[in-house]
Amino acid sequence: MEIAKIVVEDYYQKGKIFSSDLNYSFFDGRLSKYIELKKYFTKFNIDLVTQDQTNYKDCKFSIYLDTYLLPNSSEELNYLIILEPPSVLPSNFIVENHSNFKKIFTWDDSMVDNSKYFKFNFSFYREPLKLCFSDKKKRFVMIAKNKFSFHENELYTKRVEIINWFNLKQPEEFDLYGVGWDQFIFKKYPFTFFNRFPFFGTQINSILGIKYPFFIKGLNSKFDVLSKYIFCFCYENIGEIDGYITEKIIDCFNSGTIPIYLGARNIKDFIPANTFIDVREFTSFNEMMIFVDGLDENSINNYLDNIFTFMSSNKSLVFDAKYNAKLIADEILMDLK
Repeated sequence: MEIAKIVVEDYYQKGKIFSSDLNYSFFDGRLSKYIELKKYFTKFNIDLVTQDQTNYKDCKFSIYLDTYLLPNSSEELNYLIILEPPSVLPSNFIVENHSNFKKIFTWDDSMVDNSKYFKFNFSFYREPLKLCFSDKKKRFVMIAKNKFSFHENELYTKRVEIINWFNLKQPEEFDLYGVGWDQFIFKKYPFTFFNRFPFFGTQINSILGIKYPFFIKGLNSKFDVLSKYIFCFCYENIGEIDGYITEKIIDCFNSGTIPIYLGARNIKDFIPANTFIDVREFTSFNEMMIFVDGLDENSINNYLDNIFTFMSSNKSLVFDAKYNAKLIADEILMDLK
């Protein structure tokens, strides 16, 4: 069997990116497309391994996840999968960094030319829950890390605005899961250095008296949490960009939860409008909350029925792990003929 490698960060190495157990116990399904990619290549007598598991000279081709590392030469068959947006990893969108890649797979619709740049979607196993209003115990939830960015279209600030709104007006109606919400975050260099030490940030937060009573530290499974709530605030890392539809909204669909969504500009090109609440349709957060508070049991069940219908249909295939693994693999296999 021939060897190919996938170049990943440390926590994915030793083949962990292909682990079905870790996919659910630690990565909440985000590894699904890589597990399927490895399976698909096996059909063609190619074993896809992480870069630490092989000698570079033995590889038939190399797949890079984001531009944390770059190939030194275009003489080898190199491929890039772009995951992070410009607000998180600007190097992904520097054209010079793309020169040594044969093909690039991206969620960014504006880059796709079907010559060098090919469309793929964040993808998972489609496992929708058939739930209704009576199955729900709580109303609103957000699952997010406490982050910041100076990108003009970042949405981290919008997440904080939601948290502060509930803290002031409806703390009993909202739960917050994630990391870092009990820590002070430094946003100015060189003080950002202190963000590496969570204990220090927690102490500062305590001194300043910043506290969110609805913050629940620790999360074993997104799916177990989400299924308890009617609504989840799904704000992407970045807005005003086409095609950036991450696991946030699909996690809700797979959990039978209605997303309150802000992110991809062209979200309705991929996902029916009757499956989520589009934040852009309201002039203010207060206006949106009045709309949401006015939804009766029948309206909520309609949303949940629409979600299940969509996720059970071929229209949702573009977010399926097997579908996207085959799309990527077939483009690579064409170059091997």
